[in-house]
Amino acid sequence: MDARKATLCCFLLLALVLHGNLASAETCGTNISGCPWCSKSICKAACWATGKLYRAHVKGYKLSGSGIKRKCYCYMCQDD
Repeated sequence: MDARKATLCCFLLLALVLHGNLASAETCGTNISGCPWCSKSICKAACWATGKLYRAHVKGYKLSGSGIKRKCYCYMCQDD
């Protein structure tokens, strides 16, 4: 039983260390914009420009839908 507890403690400690700094203040969110007939490269550029406008860094982007109903999703974070 003691070996199990020690193993569990090691895994929890390793998870905390690998997770990073828990005290870092970072606010993240998703910006969704309509992007009719655009491509992934245009979506990426739009996310980059929006990130520069809001002084945020882009963590990822996604293009969904087709034709006139396409939407560009930008996942961005700002340091507080």
